[in-house]
Amino acid sequence: MKVNSVILFAAVILLGGCATMYKYDYKISDIKRLEKEAIKVDKMINVSARKYYEVYMSLGEAYYQYNYLDKSLAALKKGLRLKSRDYEHQLLAANIEFKLNMLDYAYNRSKQIIKNAESKKIIKAASRLLNRIKARDYKPGSNYIPEMYGKYVYLVRIDPVDEMLLEALKNRIEEEYKITVNILPDVIDPSKKEMRDLHDNYYQRVAEKFIEINGRDAYDSILDSIKINKEIASDNDLKKEFVHFLYLQEENGQKLWKENMSKIQNQYNAEILRKQLYNIYYKKVNEKDCLGILGVTAHDIYAKDYNFLFGWSGSQTAVMSYNRFVTEDASVTLRIKRTVMQGLSSVGFLVGIPRCTTAACARAYPHSLKEQDAKEDTLGYECRRNLIELYNTKMK
Repeated sequence: MKVNSVILFAAVILLGGCATMYKYDYKISDIKRLEKEAIKVDKMINVSARKYYEVYMSLGEAYYQYNYLDKSLAALKKGLRLKSRDYEHQLLAANIEFKLNMLDYAYNRSKQIIKNAESKKIIKAASRLLNRIKARDYKPGSNYIPEMYGKYVYLVRIDPVDEMLLEALKNRIEEEYKITVNILPDVIDPSKKEMRDLHDNYYQRVAEKFIEINGRDAYDSILDSIKINKEIASDNDLKKEFVHFLYLQEENGQKLWKENMSKIQNQYNAEILRKQLYNIYYKKVNEKDCLGILGVTAHDIYAKDYNFLFGWSGSQTAVMSYNRFVTEDASVTLRIKRTVMQGLSSVGFLVGIPRCTTAACARAYPHSLKEQDAKEDTLGYECRRNLIELYNTKMK
């Protein structure tokens, strides 16, 4: 799929669709085109598809205009799984749930909007909807999750990890999902296949910035002064020696060089790690009551061409990293909260429930560490209802 075509198409549609809340001007031909675009986005993984969530939102608006309420809600949920803090569309979804008599969902979604939205207009509209729900003599339904402690997931260390965080993961996953969590004693040596050496990226950025400011001739002049065989040295080797030279011009340059280079970490390919777990534990993964294996690592991870990931899930195995959660300014409590939220998100995929569409849920998609911190370290109403339905229909 051509990225630009999706962006431009979505932008054109949005110009006609979002000028006023719930007043849309879509044609049937627009729906057909949006459906085709949505099919393309469906084939992408979440990390990429989040850029194109507007396609889903526009399709949801168009369906709503023509009173295709079930289809509208399904499309909006796809978009909200990618950008749960879009409160205008959260409100539209809540109104559709109300019209479809899904009062539990409309009630809880409205409460989340009132609690988290910044727009006074949207908060007032959500409050009015909440009053309409209460006027139907609605009483909140039960959120009791059946105990399924006969089912279990395994946690496994990928290289040494913080045992405090691992124990917190075990306890909170058991508490929220009502399943058993078994911590394997093994410590897996991560596969270095397709590992990214971020040192090279750093050298590249420094060299490019120097050339931008000082010119190519100055860069070549410094390389000429460095004792290195340019005929056999790789481009990365040249840039490394160049950056090292710059460090040595500073006071205590060699010490700074060693300190800064030690802070730059390599990134492991999360998909390869996930497959590695399956190959090692395929017998355990296929045990009757095993729901999957979650690998936990302190290493930074990535997949495909994405800069970094908090977690990566697939069939029966998943990998999560707490690397970016352990920041210098983060308290122990905050580090635990961040790690627990990611663990709850990853285990949800292993258990078999879709990503949440409400922003406060631990399983809402975070676009940044700031959005991660804005969530709660518990399952939201939608995930709890999905879990109850799953347990009552497929796991009994």
